[in-house]
Amino acid sequence: MKETRYPTLDELVEANRAVLREIRVRKADSARMSSSASLRSIISRAMQTEGDVYKTATSLLTDLVRMHPFASGNRTA
Repeated sequence: MKETRYPTLDELVEANRAVLREIRVRKADSARMSSSASLRSIISRAMQTEGDVYKTATSLLTDLVRMHPFASGNRTA
């Protein structure tokens, strides 16, 4: 069985930048983090999640949505 690979802080920041390049954004939107501590916490929680890769991915994505560590993307449509 392969060892699970978790995204790094820099990889998540770059993924956020890539999403903002692809979607329609407002002039005020930027790819900056509002909280690097919460992003580190999200990664740590995912690493501590027991279960298969799907459960770990669900934990990571759910926490990214709930804790919204990036400055842009906190609005509704």
